[in-house]
Amino acid sequence: MSKLNVVKSSDLNYWKLLNHKWKPIRKHSYPLSVNGRPIHDNRIKCNLFNEYFTSISNSPRNDYQNLPPLEYLTDQLLLSPVIEPFEVFQVLNRLNPNKCKGFDNLPNRILKICSQSLATPFSLLFNFIFSSEEYPTVWKTATVIPLLKTGSQTEVQNYRPIALLHSLSKVFEKLLHKHIYNYLEHHKLLIPNNSGFRKKHSTLNSLLSTCNSLYQAYDSNLSSRIVFLDISKAFDRVDHTCLLFKIQQLGIDGPLLNLLSSYLSQRSQVVLINRTLSDLKYTSCGVPQGSVLGPLLFLIYVNDIAKNINASISLFADDTTLYYSAKCPLHLHRVLSQDLSTLYNWSKVWNINFNPSKTAVMTISNQRNIHPLLLFDNIHLSETDTHKHLGLIFHHSLSWHTHILHLHQKVMTKINRFRSFSNSLPRHSLLTIYKTNILPIFDYGSIIYDNCSDSDKHLLHKAQLSAAKIILGCLKTTSSSDVLLDLNLKTLIHRREISILRYFSKIIFRLVLCPLPLNLFRSFGEFVPYTLRHNLDVQIPLLKKSLAFNLFLRKAFSFWNSLLLDIKSSPSHPNFMNRLMSYYHVAKQNTHHLWELILA
Repeated sequence: MSKLNVVKSSDLNYWKLLNHKWKPIRKHSYPLSVNGRPIHDNRIKCNLFNEYFTSISNSPRNDYQNLPPLEYLTDQLLLSPVIEPFEVFQVLNRLNPNKCKGFDNLPNRILKICSQSLATPFSLLFNFIFSSEEYPTVWKTATVIPLLKTGSQTEVQNYRPIALLHSLSKVFEKLLHKHIYNYLEHHKLLIPNNSGFRKKHSTLNSLLSTCNSLYQAYDSNLSSRIVFLDISKAFDRVDHTCLLFKIQQLGIDGPLLNLLSSYLSQRSQVVLINRTLSDLKYTSCGVPQGSVLGPLLFLIYVNDIAKNINASISLFADDTTLYYSAKCPLHLHRVLSQDLSTLYNWSKVWNINFNPSKTAVMTISNQRNIHPLLLFDNIHLSETDTHKHLGLIFHHSLSWHTHILHLHQKVMTKINRFRSFSNSLPRHSLLTIYKTNILPIFDYGSIIYDNCSDSDKHLLHKAQLSAAKIILGCLKTTSSSDVLLDLNLKTLIHRREISILRYFSKIIFRLVLCPLPLNLFRSFGEFVPYTLRHNLDVQIPLLKKSLAFNLFLRKAFSFWNSLLLDIKSSPSHPNFMNRLMSYYHVAKQNTHHLWELILA
């Protein structure tokens, strides 16, 4: 506590001390066992891990006879980009100096400090690599650290690899990624269905698109079925020959294609445990773990997944959902069955493994119809009432009660830990821990689950008050009316309202890709031939059922229309947010006690 009082909160050491208090560092002993016999030798442990990790990435196909004929999907070509010194300087200058060293022991701090001097020689080096069409062999070796996912610590299958690459290779990859990504986006070669690893995209894009479709269908008395597909080891089993085929289809050819082929081939890795290294092993499949290019290459690999699909399909990296709505259960079954068959055939061509046993189906309907079971690879897919997707728990009734209960339990677990050392930390440190470790749990997906019931909102509000009283050192019986005001914290209701307006304004200012049909965004100025003070207001869509009244779109439109004209006419998003926060500070502060009384 004394150290935290002395060190300033802007100092890196403050955060190290705070994180050490909140998340004590645990030494990884990796208590592995084979056939019930414990392994104590670190070298043996390293080799066991490396054997397992590389076995996943070594499953080449026998032939490529099923590949379609090579057909370019664009008239454009990207053959060999030229790296300019100013591009190198920009990348070096943006490096995080606090990141750990790579396999080459080259600190980011040195690269950042010397960015001006290194820009020109590095640009010459990188352009030479392009002209040689050979990726440096020394950059193809990664140091892998095992990280426990879930389950027993004694089994290697329960760990995932975290790869450390050469620092200089990651600088080169960032430049290569920039040129390839800009080319693909400029020519609209990436499907809009995938929101993973892309600018102006996020999990919220995918979730909002899916939820809006489901609520609209429910409001129209249609039945919906959503299939949550599971891909086994998606990134580790990308077939290199198939990937290069798809890269070439997108117009990336010549020297750049040869360089990417060299980048993927003959990659190796060692596992590091307690300063002990394993033997070197090679991988023949998969995109490089921990790399900058890996996620983009995976996007290219699954870019044609929506081809010949009749239902709606939504992806976030390898998280794939297939959903469709219809009045007739048989028609619904027929469309989804055909699409699942199409996906199965697609997966066989491109050597992708879907896992039917982990794939779930959810039926959303207010009708008492019988929906036939769906098949995938001749295996019946299991029906479920709830499913966790991209951090939110979906329920077949479109209620968020199950998710709120899970959220409340997760928050209270952290609050109880919070309480255990509240007497040993100063108030500002407790408030910092709350804002960085607890508040983000409340905030994630809040613009979507905001249409939950009042009782669910009250449950979350009580959890927030519990944390606030711990920070202030109040008794549980203390009146809650002034607790949040004393800490200058907004109620969760106000936070969700601001989050909805923040995201909606990002859509307005085109900072995020609009995940909803554009025909829903109609301002009064579009169909009124003369100027009114409400010209910037948007038309709120009409819905029949109360369940859909408070979904994101209606609330966003309603909140937007209630804003002052001065706020709505802001010239930029930062300016909008400044005016909005000033408005909330003045106008909404008077309603703070009112919300406390409503939620009490």
